[in-house]
Formats: sequence, structure tokens, C-alpha cells
Amino acid sequence: MAAVETENITISRAEYDQLQRDSDWLRALEQAGVDNWEWYGEAQDLYESWQPENDCE
Repeated sequence: MAAVETENITISRAEYDQLQRDSDWLRALEQAGVDNWEWYGEAQDLYESWQPENDCE
């Protein structure tokens, strides 16, 4: 198995806290079935358009 290279970055505590809140909100939306909502595909396309090339998950 190949070794996984770890890269560290530094962000402010405020940005970290916002990322945690955003992650919790996304988890709640997914649990509520947001993927079944009418506009989900449009939101997914928009998100992908914001991503640098070759960086979409």
C-alpha cells in the first residue's frame, strides 16, 4: 500500500468554526433528503462549476 502524503494548512479559528457549521448544515440537509429535492441537480452543477478543473469529488 502506498504511503498517503499529508499536507497541513493554516486557517483562522473563525474560518475553521464556519467550516464546521457548514459541514453540520450539509449533513442535516443530506439526512433530510435534499438529494430528492427538485433543484438538487442544478445546485450540484453550480457547485461543480465553482471547482478548479480536475478537483471535483
